[in-house]
Amino acid sequence: LSFELFRAAAATTAARRMAQAAAQSSRSSSSQASNRLHLSRSPYLAQHANDPVHWQPWGDEAFALAKARDQLVFLSIGYSTCHWCHVMHRESFQNADIAKLLNDNFVSIKLDREERPDVDRVYMNFVLALGVGGGWPLSVWLTPDKRPIFGGTYFPPENRYFGRPGFASVLQSLSDSWRNKRDQVETQGTEILAALRKHAVPPAPPSAAAFDPSRPAALCLRQLRDRFDSELGGFGRAPKFPQPSLLAFLLRLAGLRSAADPAESAEALAMCRLTLDCMARGGIHDHVNGGFHRYSTDAKWHVPHFEKMLYDQAQLCSTFAVTSRLCAKEDAGTAKELADTAVGIVEYVCRELSHPAGGFYSAQDADSLPEGSAEDAAGGHGHGKKEGAFCVWTWGQLAAALEGGSIGDVPYLKAFAAVYSCAEAGNVDPYQDPHDELRGQNVLIRRKAWRELAQQLGLSEQQLRAGITDCLLRLREVRAKRPPPHLDDKLLTCWNSMMISALAQAGRLLNRPDWLERARRGAEFIRCHLWREDTRTLYRVAYPDGQDGVTLGPAPVKAFLDDHAQLIGALLQLYRATLHQPYLAWARQLQAEQDAAFWCSEAKAYFDTRRQSADAGDAANAAAPELPLRLLDDHDGAEPCGNSVSAVNLASLRAFDDNSGSYSSRSGELLNRFSQTLGRQPMALTEMASACLLTAAGPPATLVLAAPAEDQLEPLMQAAWSSDSPVRRPDLTLMRPQDAGWCSGYGPIDGRAAAYLCRDFTCQLPVTEPAELADLLAGI
Repeated sequence: LSFELFRAAAATTAARRMAQAAAQSSRSSSSQASNRLHLSRSPYLAQHANDPVHWQPWGDEAFALAKARDQLVFLSIGYSTCHWCHVMHRESFQNADIAKLLNDNFVSIKLDREERPDVDRVYMNFVLALGVGGGWPLSVWLTPDKRPIFGGTYFPPENRYFGRPGFASVLQSLSDSWRNKRDQVETQGTEILAALRKHAVPPAPPSAAAFDPSRPAALCLRQLRDRFDSELGGFGRAPKFPQPSLLAFLLRLAGLRSAADPAESAEALAMCRLTLDCMARGGIHDHVNGGFHRYSTDAKWHVPHFEKMLYDQAQLCSTFAVTSRLCAKEDAGTAKELADTAVGIVEYVCRELSHPAGGFYSAQDADSLPEGSAEDAAGGHGHGKKEGAFCVWTWGQLAAALEGGSIGDVPYLKAFAAVYSCAEAGNVDPYQDPHDELRGQNVLIRRKAWRELAQQLGLSEQQLRAGITDCLLRLREVRAKRPPPHLDDKLLTCWNSMMISALAQAGRLLNRPDWLERARRGAEFIRCHLWREDTRTLYRVAYPDGQDGVTLGPAPVKAFLDDHAQLIGALLQLYRATLHQPYLAWARQLQAEQDAAFWCSEAKAYFDTRRQSADAGDAANAAAPELPLRLLDDHDGAEPCGNSVSAVNLASLRAFDDNSGSYSSRSGELLNRFSQTLGRQPMALTEMASACLLTAAGPPATLVLAAPAEDQLEPLMQAAWSSDSPVRRPDLTLMRPQDAGWCSGYGPIDGRAAAYLCRDFTCQLPVTEPAELADLLAGI
């Protein structure tokens, strides 16, 4: 999107959000506000502001109240676009009888996990240790001093569901135990907390020997191969998640091994291509509005959980762009389809998830009101919402939207139904619709190749694609009139950074300067609204305030490890794409701040939460006052963990070591700390396995670009990014000579911009012509 279109789209989204907020405010003022969530800026807490439960926000005041009343704390953790959070909200938290049980016997705290991932991780670890499985809503009962005693996830209101205890029964039982078996309950809480502290830090490697970073790649590839679905792509069985960090590892492997082991490189790339092709054709891909839903409930990528998360869009944008470039020479058609999918992601994010000031919103909900429902007509706000209602289509809706159009002699409806497997009775398997919300609905999925579909319909492929594009535009216009899903408009540093990084990388790879400009605006948003230069403090979350304004809220949350690491990565990607020195300077400053606040010299790794002061201990039991312990994350999930992202950042920063070796040394310590996991189950840490790949590639490869003025660098930059080197050599660092002491003596040649290709801080003779640089890069 052009800058002007972005501003218009963002303003439209902001206006719609303000209208929704005004409606919510009106409803709030007309009902009895009996809890303390109405002042919260969190969209999730705002959803519960009118519950009959006397909710408290997380904080000292709530726990002081529990001590004063001598009651257990009920901690409910979720997020605003969580489907099962909505279900428990409707069934239990808006139930007057259950609310009375909670109000009479507990101090109830509601927490947004996306605002406070530190709290969520501590108590999620507890629930996982109970063996009941994790997920959200997370329901945990604590003593007034925050020791967990019991927990689970979703509870039905009554005793049903194959013996699963009902929420009311659990509340009554725990209340009785607190009154009549206090000593036993408190002892259990103490023992559980001791066990959690014992396992808060993964075991250290048995020997002090240096870890060989070349070892995890082969094992990780073998583990991925064993789980790979060679027919439908992806890893494992249903439900299928995108798992971008797995794909990122394979892409780095494909690039770095392309010369040394072409067969292994081709295998890794083939896994990515098949997975991305099946995802792009499937219902997990929003063919109408662009972007991807959270995951597929089936192995065929057909019926998704319709929630859309910013972090998925960011990671998949990068993945599609890199894969497009890696396969461009041998399969231009596939490369274009992959690039077009990346375009759809970016256009969706710019249109639907963008704040006018430049930040990015967090998510869109899976649930919304069905078009034409009684509640829609009455302006209702939620009880009749259904999963996927905004995205799915009945046959009648398709017929009305596509009426009168044709591709040659083929009516639009016939062509569209053939392309996206639509049927009059709907195309969703009842087995994939346990709540009967998708009966008679069509979830768009393209099962055949365009060429085969064109032959089937007697059209040229060009004709068919053009006609289907018009059909999709018609459907987008219809969808725009439907009741929209809830927008979680939090602005998170971590997820914003992931999107900035994706836009910077994909903008260069796909030659989209407008994306690069959007990445710059995103970075400026964080600097203006989530960073305080005077105290050198980064914050976790901001919130819209009016149409264009932004606020940190009444109780600003300082950034966690994930926020620091992802922002450093985004700034390094922006520097690589622009060679604008302030991005590198800020990244290095943030890395120093991260080391000071999160690094544990004993554990040789980063904790998720910061130490409380410069003289505070850095061990696992040196927790923040409001939490019983500090955690050290060692698993890459939907997002790569902070230690993994830090390992990749440090591998990139090695090129700026200035012979001090500080970044290389810390990188080695970090990889060595997780060597047991990397040596046994690298699939659990695929982003860190990527850092191993970058480190094992040897001393940093650098391309030093020198010019009399920054604006004279662009022709050489274009030549570098147009070559295969940015994807075949992800370890290659672009820099200017003034940005690292070891190359500060290199400069322009006879007043012309010059490029120096270097390895291990030693450079070849410079070139000044873009064609010469392309030839030079082809040889690495």
